[in-house]
Amino acid sequence: MLYTVEQVSKELNISKQAIYKQLKKEEFKQYITIEKGIKHINAEGLNYLKGIEPKDLLIKQQVEEIERLRADNKRLIVLLEQQNQIILNSQELQKKALSNTELLLLEKREELKKRNEEFNKCNSKWFNWFKLRFN
Repeated sequence: MLYTVEQVSKELNISKQAIYKQLKKEEFKQYITIEKGIKHINAEGLNYLKGIEPKDLLIKQQVEEIERLRADNKRLIVLLEQQNQIILNSQELQKKALSNTELLLLEKREELKKRNEEFNKCNSKWFNWFKLRFN
């Protein structure tokens, strides 16, 4: 963003002459842009006038980014732990369901054997009865 000398003057509460004096310095030339004959100062130049060095600003931004990334990492670790717990619970439920299914199949197999034996008993009685009757 570009600022006029007047805007910078109001922002910093210093006179325009003091700003123009700074603009004449060699180290400040990189922050100046001239549009339609009007000198503009970019945001880095404004920070320089405020006494905020670009390196300090960069370090501050990087520290904030590192802190944000650390917080993100903590949240991700918590989410991974929750996901792992859900997976473990799911596996435990699957084991229980499989065990219950196996028990149910065994019970049904026994029931089927009993019914088959009863059927064969009844069937053999009727078969013998018909055999005796018609012979």
